Amino acid sequence: MVARDHFPFCLPRHFLLGIRTGAIALLACAVLCLSLSGCAPFNSSDSGFDSLQGSVASEPEEKSKEQLASYQYRIALDEKRSPFFPHPNPSGSDQTSCSYALVNVLGFETPVLLLRAGGPDDASVAIDGVRVLAYAHDGIWPTEIGQSLTRGLGGFGEHKGLLRASVAGDGLLYTEEDLGTGEVRHYRMTFIRHASQRIVSVGMAGEPFAGGELVEREAREIKWYSIDDLSLLDKLARGELGNDVEKIDRVAQAQDAGLTVLEGTLRVLEASELLEMQGMRDMAEWLDDGLTYVVLELDEETELTVTAGDNSGLVEGSASMIALKPVTSPGWTVNDWGDNGAHARVAINPRMTWWPSDVSLPINQPRSSDYLVLECFYGY
Repeated sequence: MVARDHFPFCLPRHFLLGIRTGAIALLACAVLCLSLSGCAPFNSSDSGFDSLQGSVASEPEEKSKEQLASYQYRIALDEKRSPFFPHPNPSGSDQTSCSYALVNVLGFETPVLLLRAGGPDDASVAIDGVRVLAYAHDGIWPTEIGQSLTRGLGGFGEHKGLLRASVAGDGLLYTEEDLGTGEVRHYRMTFIRHASQRIVSVGMAGEPFAGGELVEREAREIKWYSIDDLSLLDKLARGELGNDVEKIDRVAQAQDAGLTVLEGTLRVLEASELLEMQGMRDMAEWLDDGLTYVVLELDEETELTVTAGDNSGLVEGSASMIALKPVTSPGWTVNDWGDNGAHARVAINPRMTWWPSDVSLPINQPRSSDYLVLECFYGY
């Protein structure tokens, strides 16, 4: 975008003296200034952008955040000028197709821009890379937020990824299925203040699990546009997109689905740390299995009715924590859980949460294979 204050300095003095009328000089100055900048001028028919040019003779009008965001996103999609190209293509194909989408995310003044690059749709490795960009108050470029995401079918059928928006505007929902083990992981990416990615639910493909069903209810498909079609950015500049965020009550939804809602602090612990937390450090020689555990340390000792260890029915007992245990071998790290140490509200399925029938970690505490991290609270 060419600033109004720059126009008087675009041409040498002797050039201006050769021009007979002020109107012709002004026109020539504007054209030459644009050409010298190396930026092709926007088409005046591009909605919202004729006003961005402003007028030399009058004070420029104040631009809306939507207009400014649309302008930043346009140049971000320009492959010749954008610092976000060349976009990594995880499919490894020589042919790269690019598209974009706009998604409303809580905590951002305008929709965020998703920039996708991948191989042809019929490729054997149909996996895409997605970058997330947000409107920046200062500067000409939007700001990249979070890490680059992947979606589609991974190499040699190893995993499948699905990226969707949250109807509540609570970030993006990313579902990854391990095609070898059948394990399905649901992640939420929120991008603001804290770790951008966290697991919210884990289950098995083809088997019902309430946590995953609630994620599916919240998920909204993302509509992608070719980077050659900027009509969506025109609508953004004109303020026509609106806000499609819906208010949902996750606690009520979970309770309606028969889940038990608990509050506590999420902890990602090595086996030795978990033993120390339970005051059983002297048993590390026998119980330290070297695995990583994720537990919800409850705010207070709580009476829970969950499944008996021998699967004979529901049994009531007192719990101080619950292990959020995946169906397959954990293999988790702190990086998988962006909310380590955060106060959280978690829903568990009593019929898929059981008391231990052996001496395993956490000792004498229930573990669940069907749960959903509903909310996380920071600064608790």
